[in-house]
Amino acid sequence: MKLVSGGLAKEESAIYVLFGNGPRDRRILGAIAEKMDHRVVLKAPSIPRETGLDGLARMLRICIERTRVRAYLLVIDAEHLPPTPIKDALNTVANAFSRYGLSIQGVETLNSYAHILRVVFGHREARVYLAINGLRSNGIEENLAKLIEIRYGDAPRTSDVDSWLRKHGKHDRELIEETGIEELEQAFPGIAAALRALKRGRG
Repeated sequence: MKLVSGGLAKEESAIYVLFGNGPRDRRILGAIAEKMDHRVVLKAPSIPRETGLDGLARMLRICIERTRVRAYLLVIDAEHLPPTPIKDALNTVANAFSRYGLSIQGVETLNSYAHILRVVFGHREARVYLAINGLRSNGIEENLAKLIEIRYGDAPRTSDVDSWLRKHGKHDRELIEETGIEELEQAFPGIAAALRALKRGRG
């Protein structure tokens, strides 16, 4: 798999990736996707970027309205969702989507951090893979802290992840590139499960 950027696609077979947070989420997803041995190409469309759950819902509506694309991977940090239980998080997503005319008509839960949603907007339907970053109530830095613990035995606080990386002369993407897929699946359960489901769906 690989992640590329581009304008709004005309082909229905494209897979769009929309991010509800900053560039780190994109870098890390791109690096993990490259570990997946498959022909699937993920496209980050060139549209005005918005953050948070509402921003994600608004971007999704724009894409469904303006393109024929019917498969999406949405990436959001846990800080935008209730910590537990799963149904409360999904209700929060459904409420945000409904503010933009998007209705969730079906849910398949892959794990606590990844779900497949059947989303309807008017007469159009989309298959949405939702990946949640963060392991409790924060963001992707929690996943990085977990990966550092798995690989190196250190357990930095979420707020100290960037300091740890600088101290050890590493970049977040480099940390992903040097790690095997099994360890990444432990540290990034949302992204890994969503990508595997996408791979199965396009196999």
